[in-house]
Amino acid sequence: MLLYGTDGYMSAIISIIDKTGGKPKHLAYCGPFEVEHDRVIHRVDMSSEAQLVGQAQTRLTVLNDGILTLTSSPSIYGGIKSKALLSWKRTKPGTGKSSSVIKRLPTS
Repeated sequence: MLLYGTDGYMSAIISIIDKTGGKPKHLAYCGPFEVEHDRVIHRVDMSSEAQLVGQAQTRLTVLNDGILTLTSSPSIYGGIKSKALLSWKRTKPGTGKSSSVIKRLPTS
């Protein structure tokens, strides 16, 4: 789940299934955000991962056919040479239905 508020704050809750061990990993964080050209910067005030608190998480953004794709490099869980794509589709008002897809990509 990804929320951007009109007050300039965001929150994210992400679950990833680890393909090697099959165990889920969960990440949640929130804080103020800002948009700069083709990037969004999340300034982490609170997180389930202590090392993210106080850090800026910069994501490249692409909006295509109603799907927002955020690219992070390196991936929080993938290591220094990793990259992750997180694709989000907006919830339809009143339905409570939303979807997201996360893909970990190799770096070149």
